[in-house]
Amino acid sequence: MRGNRRFGAGATEAARRELSEESVVEVVKAEAAERLEVAAQLTAPAHRAAQLRAETAELLRFLDGSGDA
Repeated sequence: MRGNRRFGAGATEAARRELSEESVVEVVKAEAAERLEVAAQLTAPAHRAAQLRAETAELLRFLDGSGDA
């Protein structure tokens, strides 16, 4: 080891910040909001896909003569 340089496991460790209870609450709220946003993005296409399948079924019903024209 040269000087104060560290190599290997723990070499990149940094001192951890002490967070107040209020800061911890804000971090958790931000993480929760981020997850809800991502979840909404993931479920929106599935909802649209279901809508498109229903619309397709209606269109095909007209093609096979069982729909009202």
